[in-house]
Amino acid sequence: MREHKKYPEMWDYYNYICKEYGVAKGLYDEDCYAILSEAEKLPPNANYVEVGVSHGSSLISVAHFRPDINCYGIELATDIRHGHAAIEKEGIKNITLFLGKGSEQVCKEWDKEIDLLFIDGEHYFPWIFWDFVGWEPYVKPGCKILFHDYENPGAPKFKVREALQVFKNHAKYDFTSLSEDYGISSSVAILTKK
Repeated sequence: MREHKKYPEMWDYYNYICKEYGVAKGLYDEDCYAILSEAEKLPPNANYVEVGVSHGSSLISVAHFRPDINCYGIELATDIRHGHAAIEKEGIKNITLFLGKGSEQVCKEWDKEIDLLFIDGEHYFPWIFWDFVGWEPYVKPGCKILFHDYENPGAPKFKVREALQVFKNHAKYDFTSLSEDYGISSSVAILTKK
């Protein structure tokens, strides 16, 4: 049985959002499972931050799945294309967007602790590094930082794996690769802040 079957309603909802509003799918089945399983563990009123919202499909899915948490999306583009329509028409109230500002600009003004951070911005080494360095101080001890496209052989230009080499063996974090450690076909890697 595939892991995403644990959340059949959410997977159906994710597919519905993408089809109904023309929102691009940014996640594989197992990637969506990984994010939702971590979101499920969050306490009410927790802060979920997603760097690199793109069309908004994963952010919308988390916000719909956990309407009792605060979801923040950071995207350098000035809009999230069709995601705006989905957020509005679906009546999703727990999303705050920071659009047209770089991650490094938004994190300088940030004043909240983060319970779950998902880094899915530009997948080049300097961007990943600076997204991590900028946001990591706000992540609570014991909480997780997810990185998308750690394993993505179809996109050799991505440098997520190389960037995480800097942090994965640091004593301050526990590192998990879902594909390497659990054999799950997911491109999500996780750092847990000690």
